Amino acid sequence: MINKTRYTDGEIDAVFDQLLKDVIINLSEKQKIILISLSKIDGNITATKFVDNLSGDLKCAKSTLWNIIRSLRTLGFVNFGSDDLTLTITGKILVMEVNANAI
Repeated sequence: MINKTRYTDGEIDAVFDQLLKDVIINLSEKQKIILISLSKIDGNITATKFVDNLSGDLKCAKSTLWNIIRSLRTLGFVNFGSDDLTLTITGKILVMEVNANAI
C-alpha cells in the first residue's frame, strides 16, 4: 500500500534539519576531519594519495583511515574506486553543516 500523505515544505525542512543534526552528532571526529579535509582539496586526488597525506598529519594508521573512508563511502558521503576520491552531494552538505555548527 502506498502512503499518499502530503507534507508541507516546512515539515520536510524540519525532518531534513533533524536528520542532518542526527548524522553530524553520530559522525566521529576523524570522520568529520576526513570530510572537511577532502572538501579543502583543490583539484583531483586519489584515495591512496589522500590517505598517505592525511596519515602523517593526523598521526593515524593508514588502515584506520582506509576503514573510515570505506565507512563514509558506505554511508554515501564520498565516492572512490579506480578514480579520484570525491565528496558526494550529501557529503558536501554535511561539510557545510559541520562548518556552520563549528562557528
